[in-house]
Amino acid sequence: MNVSTFSVDEEKINNLTNLFSEFIHLIERKVRLTSVQSSVIICDSREVEETINRNLLQVENDRELANKNLERSSTFLTEALDAIQNVSYILEKVDPLQALLENATEQLEYHRGILARLNPRYIQKFVIPAADHAEHLSQQATYLSNLFSATKTASQFPLLAAKVYDDIINLIESAEHIAKNAYTTADRAFYEADPKIQDSISNQAIVLRKRSKNLLINSTGAKEKVQGRQDILSNQRKTINQINEDIKLIVSSLADFKGDLDALPRNIGDRLHDSEDMHKNIKEKMSALHSKIEMLTDDINTELYPKLDGLRIGSSAGLFNVTKTIDLAKGTINKAVKKANNVETRVGRVKTLNNQMQLSLRDLKNKILLARQKTSNIRVSLSADSSGICVRSFGPEIEPTSTSSIVLHYSVKTDAKDSLLLFLASSVTEDFMIVEMVNRKIRFIWNAGGGSQVIQHNLTIETNDEQLLKDDRWYKIEVNRFGNVATLSVKPTPFGQRNDPYAVTGASPAGYSKMDLDSESFFYIGGTPKGYRVPRELKARNFAGCLSEVVLEGKKVGLWNFITNQGCDGCKEGAAEEADFTAYSFRGDGYAILPQIKRYKRRSYVVTLRFKTFDEDALLFFAPNIQNGDFVSLELRDGYIVYQFNLGSQSRSVLKTNQKYNTGNWVRLAAERENLQGRLAVEDEYHDGQLPANSPSTMELQKSFLYYGGVPPNFTINLWSGITFQKYFGCMKDLQIDSTPLDLLQNSSFGVEASCKDAPQKSVGFRGSGFIEMPGVPLNQEASFSFSFQTMRDSAVLLLSTFDSGKNFESKRPDYYSVAIVNGFIESRFDGGNGEAVIESNKTYNDGNYHTVTVIKTHRKVVMRVDDEEVGSDRLPKGSKDIDAPPQRGLYFGGFREGIEYSSMLSTATPLFGTIKDVIFNNKILYFSNPVDFKGAGIGRTQKEWFGAEPPYAGIVQPLERCSEMASYNQEKRAVNFGDELFSHAKVPIGRKDFVHDFNVTFDLRTYYPNGLIALVKNGHISPVSHFAIMLLGGRAVINLYDRKARRVSNPSYLNDGNWHH
Repeated sequence: MNVSTFSVDEEKINNLTNLFSEFIHLIERKVRLTSVQSSVIICDSREVEETINRNLLQVENDRELANKNLERSSTFLTEALDAIQNVSYILEKVDPLQALLENATEQLEYHRGILARLNPRYIQKFVIPAADHAEHLSQQATYLSNLFSATKTASQFPLLAAKVYDDIINLIESAEHIAKNAYTTADRAFYEADPKIQDSISNQAIVLRKRSKNLLINSTGAKEKVQGRQDILSNQRKTINQINEDIKLIVSSLADFKGDLDALPRNIGDRLHDSEDMHKNIKEKMSALHSKIEMLTDDINTELYPKLDGLRIGSSAGLFNVTKTIDLAKGTINKAVKKANNVETRVGRVKTLNNQMQLSLRDLKNKILLARQKTSNIRVSLSADSSGICVRSFGPEIEPTSTSSIVLHYSVKTDAKDSLLLFLASSVTEDFMIVEMVNRKIRFIWNAGGGSQVIQHNLTIETNDEQLLKDDRWYKIEVNRFGNVATLSVKPTPFGQRNDPYAVTGASPAGYSKMDLDSESFFYIGGTPKGYRVPRELKARNFAGCLSEVVLEGKKVGLWNFITNQGCDGCKEGAAEEADFTAYSFRGDGYAILPQIKRYKRRSYVVTLRFKTFDEDALLFFAPNIQNGDFVSLELRDGYIVYQFNLGSQSRSVLKTNQKYNTGNWVRLAAERENLQGRLAVEDEYHDGQLPANSPSTMELQKSFLYYGGVPPNFTINLWSGITFQKYFGCMKDLQIDSTPLDLLQNSSFGVEASCKDAPQKSVGFRGSGFIEMPGVPLNQEASFSFSFQTMRDSAVLLLSTFDSGKNFESKRPDYYSVAIVNGFIESRFDGGNGEAVIESNKTYNDGNYHTVTVIKTHRKVVMRVDDEEVGSDRLPKGSKDIDAPPQRGLYFGGFREGIEYSSMLSTATPLFGTIKDVIFNNKILYFSNPVDFKGAGIGRTQKEWFGAEPPYAGIVQPLERCSEMASYNQEKRAVNFGDELFSHAKVPIGRKDFVHDFNVTFDLRTYYPNGLIALVKNGHISPVSHFAIMLLGGRAVINLYDRKARRVSNPSYLNDGNWHH
């Protein structure tokens, strides 16, 4: 054999061996790595699959839980009925105990009278006057004897004189006998009273006194037992109330769950079935993929590695098999990667469908709300059917409060004398209100916890004609209750706005003012709920006549929107009250929509109107073009009037007054545009503005709608940044576009009524940054005040009366009184100049429900009651009689002005986020219609109606249909601009100790955008990541802070108005 040839072959074998080694390493590096990656992807896919399966299982568990909750609610209802029966049994036991106590009291009074009659003053009262009378008779006898002494010498009358003298002597003897008897009687009475023996009257009196004392002790014990049983009864009532609350919560949760299910799209079941089928297919494909990968792994371990080992000593055929196996593995891995990508894509589709479904639900809710608003304008009158039957029940939109208001418009065309008009009763307590007609007289019956009270108006209800055409035979029945005082007024409807000189007033027992009526109460017209124990004062049982309108707590009741109905028929709409039909009132949740005027001019536009309101922020007028962004708007911002119009993409003019005009007085306003020129005229204030010369000179609003006072729920407000869409509460009149007068009720409207009624305002809503100041009210020796409030804040100012005005005030008198929420508890403070009295509640009241605080001052004693229950009392120091107050100012609600030294008068300075209403001082209601000053306060509103339950922080932002063009800004020195490019930001280095304990961050910003990140500070090296973020959500500033626990703080004011904010 040739050595050189052998050496060459050996070299080829070595090269081949090296190649095989590289192939093996290549397979180890790439094939195994790809296999591991595919295994990781498969594991992730399995986690997604498990998550989907868990979600499906959770849906099934929720369904089972809902069924269990239904069963539990039935059990709770049964237990509640048993508890009510137990309470009735206990109440029946209390009545005999009360009768026993009254009998013992009568016996005690009887024995007290006996002791009073045996008083030692008996001689002074009876014996001595008798002796004086005898002495007087003796003096008269002597006088008569002297008169007749001359007759002794008269011869013509000797017998008569002798007889008279004999009579006089007899009278004297009789008088002496009477005197002796009187003395003997007095002496015997004294001896009987105190003969120094055991059975004397005095001893008997002592025994009787001891017995009366024992009876008093026994009666006191019986009273304590009754009080104890009343406490037990009260606890059981609280337990029943809690059970009822739980039942209400369960029913509400079930109703919400049912509403959410009903609100889902109709094809949601098909979508879920499709998703389930898709998930099954994915699961099957993943199982097949997993099997293939396992087979591939087995093939690699059982076939590939042995073949590779054989290749180490094999030929080129083995190399071909390796290449083929590698290609097969790559193909399998590519398929696995594609399937994993498909899984991720389908998961993304599911998330997209979920977001779309949530957006659809929000749109559906807006449509439902819009439908309800449109149906609210339906007016239906109510009468009995041909058989004389009409009973309807409704869902009352009311809350527990210490004041009530009911208005009925009623007429009758038959000879019926009695009619049950309205029945409203609590489903938990004995509180109720009833309006009925008995013998053609209107009666009001109510019970606020202290027993039934009845008042009756003297006006006789006259019979109308068959068609109910006589307006003066329609009657406006009005009931107003303030605390424990109720007033009933009955007037012919055409004169409904006039005062009733014959109005009657009645009062329930003091200390019972809150009426526990809510949305779960029984509300009936023409009848009562089955099984309800009606009060014996109720006389009418059926409905007769025609009821055209019912207003409960200032809100109209849709007589068509009933829950249950029995009988009933329709009748003629009632007569109208005297009204100014050129004016319109907005109740704070409505709007009016009109078409554009026919003679619209593209180059000029004039809007004129008069308004009066207390609103600080509200939309007065808005005319938009959704296609190109042109618009005209008139708004109130912080009390200032702002006029805006937009021409084209970058041409916006903004004019703002220098004075505030939310004073509650009529204000004349005119806003004009002529080509590029704008003018705003408000009373005696004028402002002009000019757009750039290159701006369009025409405004395309000929197809636009005109919105007054607000916009409907389905209006997309996200397209219009920098505009206040807060609903308007107040009045408007003399509305005109160019020279065309407008009627707000001719097209579509909600919450708008003809005429402007100067109704006194009883409520104020606060959004956590303001106050309202009223004239001061002193607390004299006998005084009282009460108010209702609602909040969920831990601490807040409710009421403060002080001489401190925060300025250079003229008096530094220390008199003050205050009520505040401190850590959920109610704290009240009083100081008449000689020291402080403090009262604190023993439980919290910041639960978001309405609670009534009553303070009663009697000389130096001060008592605080909450919800008609005494929670504490205290006494002012000696020398304190009255608590004085400034007559023109100084009574604050919800907060106070800056500069007031509050530390000695209040334990907190936090402004209220909530509502205060129904303020009563000394049995006179305090109206908020004439405030001294206010800020951040919605007069006439409640916090929930005005601002919502809590400031909205986050949620799904509805996608915009188009990008809204922003107006161009002037260049500002030492300012930076963000948002012109995607992901624009600035990174600022900070020290490690800058954000450790105490720190502050200040900056100025302006924007029209409602959402965006302003600043973010985080530590990425610690898990979980601690961070501090400032952002805009819904136009409001929100601070997120996470350091061991998450915290969030928000500012209720809108910042996306294009102005600088600090």
